[in-house]
Amino acid sequence: MRRIPERIRRQTEEHQTNSGEPVPRHRQVSRSRLHRHCIREGRGHRRRSGQHRRGGPRSLPEIGEYGNTLIEDGYRILTHCNAGALAFLDYGTALSPIRHAHASGKKVFVWVDETRPRCQGARLTAWEMEQEGIPYALIVDNAAGHFMLRGEVDILSTGVDRITANGDVANKIGTYEKAVVARENGIPFYVAAPRMTFDLKSRSGDEIEIEERGPEEITGMWGVDEDGEACRVEIAGEGFKVRNPAFDVTPARYVTGFITE
Repeated sequence: MRRIPERIRRQTEEHQTNSGEPVPRHRQVSRSRLHRHCIREGRGHRRRSGQHRRGGPRSLPEIGEYGNTLIEDGYRILTHCNAGALAFLDYGTALSPIRHAHASGKKVFVWVDETRPRCQGARLTAWEMEQEGIPYALIVDNAAGHFMLRGEVDILSTGVDRITANGDVANKIGTYEKAVVARENGIPFYVAAPRMTFDLKSRSGDEIEIEERGPEEITGMWGVDEDGEACRVEIAGEGFKVRNPAFDVTPARYVTGFITE
């Protein structure tokens, strides 16, 4: 197991103190360093999703314009993973309707789930909402159902990696369970889908091979320390058994509609 950096261990001990003394405050990470880190992460996410290649979507204003018609004033939108400017450039896909709604004067609120294990929601989507001045709250992945049941979500909206001929959707792991819970609670699920994501050669999601990634994404986490430097902290024991599927398939029956250009 990789050794926890001394400064991270020391900060953890400070926060666990029970002496009644004031808990020392962390030095705030400078915005410029955090900005550079988010841009690097966004570029990496774009490369991993394949959207950096020539011919991939750069600016899809139509998705934002069409999607905006589905968002009413006061809507609360739940997102999953990152399909914004850092992943797709400009307005992005799934975040584009939110940006258009905000720009048009609608009062919207965004639930940003962290999207484990790579935390694209926490590292990228939340940062974009902060920069745009769009009201949001970052939540753990497992809290989404709680807020849906309480009537605090009006729309579930995500991007997509691939859509098969029958309408099945392959996207970041966790999309399927959110779609199921959304349907149970009468919440529409819209998928922002550039035309290039439609794969008519694949008849259904059963034909999609799901990538499994290494255990290190689960057993540890990367973050930014108080100096703005990337660091890793182990959160699981050495040798723990891990399964780490990167994507899942949501059957078409759970999808309310596709927003495309």
